[in-house]
Amino acid sequence: MNAERFSGRERKIRSQNYYDRFSRYYDLLAEPSEKSLRNAALKKINLKPGESFLDIGSGTGQALINMAQSLQPKAYNFGLDISEGMNQVAKGKLNETNLLERIFLVTGDAVNLPFQQSVFNAILMSFTLELFPTYEITRVLKECKRVLRYEAKICVVGLNQVENPGLAVRIYEYLHRQFSHLIDCRPIDISNSLQVAGFEVTDISRRQLWGLPVAIVVGVHKG
Repeated sequence: MNAERFSGRERKIRSQNYYDRFSRYYDLLAEPSEKSLRNAALKKINLKPGESFLDIGSGTGQALINMAQSLQPKAYNFGLDISEGMNQVAKGKLNETNLLERIFLVTGDAVNLPFQQSVFNAILMSFTLELFPTYEITRVLKECKRVLRYEAKICVVGLNQVENPGLAVRIYEYLHRQFSHLIDCRPIDISNSLQVAGFEVTDISRRQLWGLPVAIVVGVHKG
């Protein structure tokens, strides 16, 4: 789904339909490649006991499970995904791991987060921000800032723009334009997007995924 081509309402409907259909196979296709990147991001968040965590684009719930089981079992964990199908898969996994009563799943759109102001100590967005059209990215991040407490962290993992993209990036971007219904992510300038939304960028880690540049970027809400 090439988000740039659609209005906000069309983007939402297409995303819901796509990930509802994809939900049963998501872990099989995406988990092997995304797991290590997501776990690195969770370690950077470093929650303390009793703090609250929101995973936007929580998918099948694996980040929420990891946070609850090993990184911070006493944190309050919330997951938000636009796809009810993804949330249903996540509920099944939470039930199997006896975490259904400790993790709260919400179906919703990050453009209008269904949470009150200043309630979370940390937010994770893993391969999610780049799904939004450019004109919505700042709005999404400002919504994140609204629901974060002062000096709280946001950690964004995603395909990252570079000054001199190599052949792998150029081929990927071509395939994204031609087959956006299958290849929906695209490289974006994560650090700059956070700064435009008013976050102070405090940490950037650069990795690769299938030869494509990935960044794990931490921003802090400084008011």
